[in-house]
Amino acid sequence: MPQSTRSCRDSWVGNAVRRLAPRRSLLLAPLLLAALSGSAAAQFTPGHLFVAGWKKLIYQVDPATWTVTTFADQADGIDGVSGLAWTPSDELLATSYNNDKVFSFDSAGTATTKWTAADGLNGPFGQNALAVSTGGIVWLGNWDARQVLEFQPGAAATVFCDFADGVAHADALIQSPFRMTYIANRDGRNVLRVQPDGTAVVFDTLPDQPMSVAMHPDGTIYVACLYGDIYRYLNRSASQRTLWISNGRRLATPVLRFNLDYSELYFTSSGKGNLIVIDPATAAQTEVLPVGTFATPLGIEVVGGHDDIGIHDYGYEERIPGTGDVLPSINCSGHPVSNFDLTLELRDFVGGGLVHLITAEREVETSYQGGTLYADITGYHTITVIDVGGAPGVAGDGDLDYTETINIDPTIDGKLWALQAYCPDPTANNSGLSLSNAVRIVTRTQ
Repeated sequence: MPQSTRSCRDSWVGNAVRRLAPRRSLLLAPLLLAALSGSAAAQFTPGHLFVAGWKKLIYQVDPATWTVTTFADQADGIDGVSGLAWTPSDELLATSYNNDKVFSFDSAGTATTKWTAADGLNGPFGQNALAVSTGGIVWLGNWDARQVLEFQPGAAATVFCDFADGVAHADALIQSPFRMTYIANRDGRNVLRVQPDGTAVVFDTLPDQPMSVAMHPDGTIYVACLYGDIYRYLNRSASQRTLWISNGRRLATPVLRFNLDYSELYFTSSGKGNLIVIDPATAAQTEVLPVGTFATPLGIEVVGGHDDIGIHDYGYEERIPGTGDVLPSINCSGHPVSNFDLTLELRDFVGGGLVHLITAEREVETSYQGGTLYADITGYHTITVIDVGGAPGVAGDGDLDYTETINIDPTIDGKLWALQAYCPDPTANNSGLSLSNAVRIVTRTQ
């Protein structure tokens, strides 16, 4: 391994970070914050599902019990509801096609009008034709105008892309780590990929009309088409498309949405009105709510902060164990977005070890002493030395969390970082060191 080039007093995400604060346990932070702030306002329950039932119903589903209740109806003003989206400001947005409105709901179900035709709305509609960034930007499928609108926080709407860019009808929107927007472009029979500046290209053309799209943090894209067939794309690659699940063209207007930790994919369709949980790894399906539970469902949202789609950990099978044959690991939590915290989690290194964290700008697989090094040390990289603490020499006792706040810096938008850690460990079998898995991070400005 290369020699250390930086100390733990430096940032491990280069110039993108402005604060480094080591913490032994992050669990104390929310408890302390709650104690200082007193009683908090009612909030949405993370993980709860909200389902839009055309035209005038929004259901709430508790996934712990699969209990279904009515959250909102026509008395709240909705008329033609389809797209739903939870925002970081803890509001649930709902499109309303027939009166050209988007409503904002608080957790109690109180509705306020957020945008109207005066803001450019012209038939807001589509299975999950709403997407929200961690920084609060909203993208909306404007059906009748054949466009997608962008709402920056506190600013008027702008046209993000439209018919001239290939938008026929944007039934569903999803954001990728690089701020690329993927659009299920129903009547174009294709999926569009749109850059942050609104430039669109055809990602793939399909044999059926795509209605909904979802993305896993590992880069796998799932697209559900009009009659229920679901296609899967590995590594965000159109060339790796397969027909993942076929429903025999018996369904209508399907909807996909991941749960908070991306371990389950929720699926419903307007023709059935049931709810199915799909294992994204095996495609195994479990019906958790029967046919007819929802009246013509056209949208699903899961409230709460999802695990960030810009963070992906991998390479666990290629680690090198340390003392006691304990395998170390690294991971990240939070959001790699300007003004948000990102926490690096170091686990199961030898107690008292000096962990060497590699932060590289590229990923290259290199075999090393029976493991695999993924962070490219032949290009630009830094190494941060971190004392993980713990009882010296005790197997797996070296654990530490580091938290950083990401700077406001336009040069980090869409930037990839490959992280991996090794620790000199004289009592490790054969190698004299331990090696963790790798983490890929894509930083964004919003």
